[in-house]
Amino acid sequence: METILVFRTGTLGTWREKLGGITAFAKAEGWRVQTVDARAALPDVRRLCAFWRPVGILLDASGRTDGVDARTFAPLPCVALTPSSDRVRRAFPSVQSDSHAIARLAAQELLRRNVTALAFLDAPGSPSWSSQKREAFRAIARLHGLALTVVTAETAAALPPATGLFAATDALAAEALAHAERAGLRVPEDLAVVGVDDDPEICESCEPTLSSVRPDFHRLGFSAAALLAERLRAPCAERDTVLIPPVGLVRRASSSGRPDAAVRRALDFIRQHAHEGLTAADVAPLFGAQSRRAAEIRFKDATGQTMTDAILDARLRLAKDYLSVGRTAVSAIANFCGWDSDLAFRKAFKARVGQTPTAFRAAARTAFLSATARQNLPRSPISNVRGSPAKHS
Repeated sequence: METILVFRTGTLGTWREKLGGITAFAKAEGWRVQTVDARAALPDVRRLCAFWRPVGILLDASGRTDGVDARTFAPLPCVALTPSSDRVRRAFPSVQSDSHAIARLAAQELLRRNVTALAFLDAPGSPSWSSQKREAFRAIARLHGLALTVVTAETAAALPPATGLFAATDALAAEALAHAERAGLRVPEDLAVVGVDDDPEICESCEPTLSSVRPDFHRLGFSAAALLAERLRAPCAERDTVLIPPVGLVRRASSSGRPDAAVRRALDFIRQHAHEGLTAADVAPLFGAQSRRAAEIRFKDATGQTMTDAILDARLRLAKDYLSVGRTAVSAIANFCGWDSDLAFRKAFKARVGQTPTAFRAAARTAFLSATARQNLPRSPISNVRGSPAKHS
C-alpha cells in the first residue's frame, strides 16, 4: 500500500473535516495516510520521507509555513491546502476555498439588513486567504456605493451605527462581538457581524450567537487528494489552483437577531447523512416538538433554502467529487449518493447542474488533459479510483 504524508499546520476544527475528505479519497485510491503535526514548526522532512517512503505530500498550509518553498519536499509531488502565503501558493498546486463566493455570501447577509456602512476585520499579518476575502468584499462594497473600512477587533466597536462587519474567521468575529458588548453596542441593530468557518464551539458560545459562512472543508481535503493523484500521474503539469465553493451561510443572532442551534444541528446531520437516502422528514425531528412544516419554515428562514434542497445540494457535491476524480460507474455513484435509481440521479443532476453526469465527467477530464497538453506531456488519464466510492464518515 502506497503512503502519503499529510502535514498539518491548521486549527483542530477545520483540520478534522479536511482530514475526513483526504481519507475518503485515500481509501478509494488505496493509499495509507500518515499525518504529521507541523503546527509549531516543520519537522525534518528528509528523515520523515526516508522513514515512511511516501509517494506524495499534502500540506495543510492554513497555519504557519515559515521556510516552505518549492524545494522543501522535492522531488516528491506536493499539493497545498488553503495556503496562507503567496510564496506557498506559487510553489505548489493548491486547493482553497473560493474567497469571492465566501465574501458574496457574507455581503448578501449584511446588505439585506440595509446597513449604511461595511467593514472588514482582517486576520493578523493579512495572510493570503484573508486578503483575498478582503479585496472581494471591497469590490462588493464599491458596487453598492459604499467605502470599506478595515478594522481590528478593538476598533470595530467604534464603527458608526448600522454597520455590517465581515470577519476573516469566527475567532476574530467573536473578539469583535466581545468588544461591541463592552462598548454597549446593540447587535445586530448597531453592528451586524458575519464570520467564516462555522465553528460551533465559537459560534454557539458567542453572545449573541454568530452568523458564519461555512466552507466545504471535507471537499477541500477530498479535492486536494484528488489533485495529488493527478500530479502522481503527470508530475510536470502546471501548478493549478482549485477553488471550492462554500456550503452556505448559517444565520444566527449576530445578523438576524434570532439564534438557532437547531438549524446548525440540522445542517450537520444533512452533511453527514445525505448520501443515506435522507429526506426532510428525517431532519424535522431535530427541531423538537415543532410540526414538520414549522421546522421547514424555520430552516428556510435561517439558511435561505428548503431542507430538501439542502439535502440535494449535499448529494450533488459528493457526486461531483467522484465524477471528477474517477471512472466509477454512474449507476454506482447514484446509489452511493442516495438516489434510488440511475435515472433519478441523472434527472436531478441535469436539472441542477445543467449537464448530464457523463458530460460533467468529460468536462473534468478535458480540463485535466488541457493542462497536461499545455506542458507537452503524455496524455495521462484522470485518476482512476479503484472499486466503489468509499463511504464518507
